[in-house]
Amino acid sequence: MYSSSTKTAQRVIDYVKRQFGDESGVQITDADIFRWINAGQEEIFRRNEPAKATSTTDVVAGQHTYTFPSGILKVQSLLVNGVPIERRSFQEAEEYLLSQDPGRVETGDARIWYEWGGDFTIWPTPQGNYTGGITIKYIKSPDDVTSTSDVLSIPDIYFNRLIEFVMSQAYELDENWAAAENKAVQFSQNLDSQSNDTNTQHDTYPRITVLDEDM
Repeated sequence: MYSSSTKTAQRVIDYVKRQFGDESGVQITDADIFRWINAGQEEIFRRNEPAKATSTTDVVAGQHTYTFPSGILKVQSLLVNGVPIERRSFQEAEEYLLSQDPGRVETGDARIWYEWGGDFTIWPTPQGNYTGGITIKYIKSPDDVTSTSDVLSIPDIYFNRLIEFVMSQAYELDENWAAAENKAVQFSQNLDSQSNDTNTQHDTYPRITVLDEDM
């Protein structure tokens, strides 16, 4: 199941201020709520991975290092010419290549990849050019909200979870520790439950192609 994102930051602000009893914004400012929204979205994306996407880029002969598209929270799989290749940590890859190909001269079908500083390297180095030859399946990262009209990154089915997170932060700011803990527990438990429910369903996700000018 894929749920669209239609709720705005203003919806969160209105709800939270009304529930908190501070509709005039004396205790809680919009800037506070923006900060909590962004933190809450990040936590929801990190734990439940609600937005999955796919991007493609060309394989270039003789080029082994490429740049990830923006907005990636976590890579799930990387395929070269339709074949998934093994992911290794930077240290594992360095040790492996020192023993297998210290001069980095081997070419052919890619077998491993590793990441460093927003780039990824595939090995061996490709011999030919292939349009759309690299496919990256990944979890998207949420976009920060900075204005009341910004649409939330979380799907609508997670809106109540975001409210719980933001309310817990508001109560903490007010030093209402019991209410803050209660909302934090609700958020965590309900998020885990929602994750379990989602994982039992057959999900379909939109495909995003990253063009050269977006890289």
